[in-house]
Amino acid sequence: MRKIHDQNTYSLADHTLVVFALLGRWCNQQTKFLDFGCGEGGLVYELRDRGIDAYGFDIHDRVKYRHPDDRRFFGFVNNPESDTSNAVVDAETFHIPFPDETFDVVYSTSVLEHVMDMRQTMKEISRVVKTDGFTFHVYPPKSIFIEPHMYVPFGSLFQSWWYFYFWSLLGIRNEHQYHLKTASEVADYNVTYCNTGLKYLSKRELLECCREFFQTARLADDALNYDRKLVVMRRLGIALLEKHPWRELSKSQKLSGLYTSKTPDTPMDFISRATRTWRRLARRHSY
Repeated sequence: MRKIHDQNTYSLADHTLVVFALLGRWCNQQTKFLDFGCGEGGLVYELRDRGIDAYGFDIHDRVKYRHPDDRRFFGFVNNPESDTSNAVVDAETFHIPFPDETFDVVYSTSVLEHVMDMRQTMKEISRVVKTDGFTFHVYPPKSIFIEPHMYVPFGSLFQSWWYFYFWSLLGIRNEHQYHLKTASEVADYNVTYCNTGLKYLSKRELLECCREFFQTARLADDALNYDRKLVVMRRLGIALLEKHPWRELSKSQKLSGLYTSKTPDTPMDFISRATRTWRRLARRHSY
């Protein structure tokens, strides 16, 4: 069996495949995989290099193509604006440009917190997933300590102008805000971003939305964060050497995983989750 992790490198593709294996899901050369919110296309290319039939989707074309013919592996929203900072998408006409029941897997990372109409998005994702397929989404929970885009502590919960102004006075700003001269400008920037580009849902709200289109919808944080201790130590070490450590500190936080499927969990799924929970509790209370 191929070694999943190289000790000196980190691969999002390998990490994702391990998480799927922990969930009892395996990918092979017949697996059709959609990276929902593919960005520059890095994960799509990593997976294709591993023999998986991977595709990408995003609201703008920002892919770094290896070859012009690779355009066939990607689909985009029919957005007339070429400016990638324009993230406005009409929920009523939102469409993933692939046929019904195309994919075995739909995956996203750090996308759900940007979705302004979760119901329409989940409806479209459900349309393109096969009946026996599944989806997995990695996202920062609403309760996350450092909001990972603005680096403001609890910025996902408290989004008033005065709150952002307080933290900007203390020098908290992201890499896109260093050109702003005053704390007021940073607060204005963050308020605008929250109104147009961020929408954090509670776990209950998110699960309720998913269960409208999927028979199974549950959190899978344990599987996602199986190697979290190693990641945290690595990120903390990097952050101590950074001039502006907030970005690296934000990356050391525990993210959440959302698993959905059109089919209900089998009895073995329940047994497997119960066993993992029992083992985790046993380790926590052992001496």
